[in-house]
Amino acid sequence: MAEGDLDAVLAIERTTLSPWSREMVAAELRCADGMRLVAEDGQAGGPIVGWCAARLVAPEAELLKIAVAEERRRQGIGAALLCHLCRVLGDAAIDELFLEVRGRNNPALAFYGRYGFTEIGRRPGYYSEPKDDALLLRRHLRQGSTNTLSCWGIS
Repeated sequence: MAEGDLDAVLAIERTTLSPWSREMVAAELRCADGMRLVAEDGQAGGPIVGWCAARLVAPEAELLKIAVAEERRRQGIGAALLCHLCRVLGDAAIDELFLEVRGRNNPALAFYGRYGFTEIGRRPGYYSEPKDDALLLRRHLRQGSTNTLSCWGIS
């Protein structure tokens, strides 16, 4: 993700349940210990249809955000972003990826469950508008980590 991708990412953000502001996304772009990826439609340089951001604190990382353009959801874009992120993190000697998700966000919980994330904790009343708990999820990424999974059979 580059500075020039900001407007496209913000257009996607406006359609999410917990949208990030321009300031939040711009700050994440400047974060030295962060990783940001975009998914482009078709060839490199095509319209941005998804994005994700993670923060690295070796040997762990936290997935901060993954979002796909509303009209392109349920087409495998989120899975492709997550798979690529997991590969890059594993190559960077990151053993585990953590995230938090709204407790009532059943589609997200099912998505992350399909890709090897397990619940390890709960933060009651963490989210507002609407009020909800945050569930903490974890996935092991690298060989030698407990519960290591391949990237869903894709090599």
